[in-house]
Amino acid sequence: MVTMRDIAKKADVSVGTVSRVLNSDTTLQISPKTRERILTIAEKNNYTNQRDKSQAKKGKIIITGWYTKKVKISDLYFRSLRWNIEMTLKNQNYEIIRTFFNEQDLDVKGADGIIAIGHFDQKSLEQLQEAKIPLVIVNQDTLSYEISCVTADYFTPVQKIIEHFLKNKFTKIGMIEATSKTEINASPDPRAQAFRNIMIAKGLLDEEFIFSGDFSTESGYQLMKSAIRKFPSALPSAFFVCSDTMAIGAMKALQEEQIRIPDDVSIVGFGDLEVGRYLTPSLSTVQLATQQMGTSAANLLLNQINGLQTYPVNIVTATKLLFRESSK
Repeated sequence: MVTMRDIAKKADVSVGTVSRVLNSDTTLQISPKTRERILTIAEKNNYTNQRDKSQAKKGKIIITGWYTKKVKISDLYFRSLRWNIEMTLKNQNYEIIRTFFNEQDLDVKGADGIIAIGHFDQKSLEQLQEAKIPLVIVNQDTLSYEISCVTADYFTPVQKIIEHFLKNKFTKIGMIEATSKTEINASPDPRAQAFRNIMIAKGLLDEEFIFSGDFSTESGYQLMKSAIRKFPSALPSAFFVCSDTMAIGAMKALQEEQIRIPDDVSIVGFGDLEVGRYLTPSLSTVQLATQQMGTSAANLLLNQINGLQTYPVNIVTATKLLFRESSK
């Protein structure tokens, strides 16, 4: 069984730092990269706090997501977000029940609340509400459904990315997005939606330059390969990719085809995964406040359970655009 000392050694930090990160200490001054590294190591090694096993639980919280188990494993953004939710709830002595909304029926018997991560259509949101227990959605604005939620400012960074591309005289701008063909995931990704709305307003949207897959490195790789085959001599000179996980695959595909980044094609991802910083070239991206999103979601739910939150709210977290070597 992995210990905090084991995690500290692998992450090259002190045991005290590991302890404070895994216990969601928001006062700790630490870089997002280091925090992500610690959480990733803990997750990969199935770290479990011994206190979780020894103390009687206050109740049970369901954490479910629209994404599949395969995507959850491959996308570090979802993993980091869920980890911060779980650690906040565990520190309040709640038992966590993990489910995958698309892969199994939602059994809420004995549960005190639900945190659902992703983008859900109306039918799915109504299904979640039918449980009639405290509910928080993460990554989707659901105030119109009278459901509390935690979201990020997706529009502003996408707008800045497009403006950056246009400033560099790129008018053929493509996008690699993650979508699902199932009814459950019919709600559009806000990043992709922002891209389309801004490009329409500028009279520059071309759906031929948009490629859709899932949140995985392999999907990003295959989609860029498809783009290269489709436009062998007229590939868009800039791509916005809706997740760093997909952007990593897209960059590999370009490099295999001897297409230079950023000289021939500029790439900007979304999510600020630590590995992107160490790619060659390093990946331009948007940094999300996954710790704040996770802890805010957990605290919103706890406030509902404890009767402190009686009306729906939307907590919007900031984002930060980081231009590195992959974009001009």
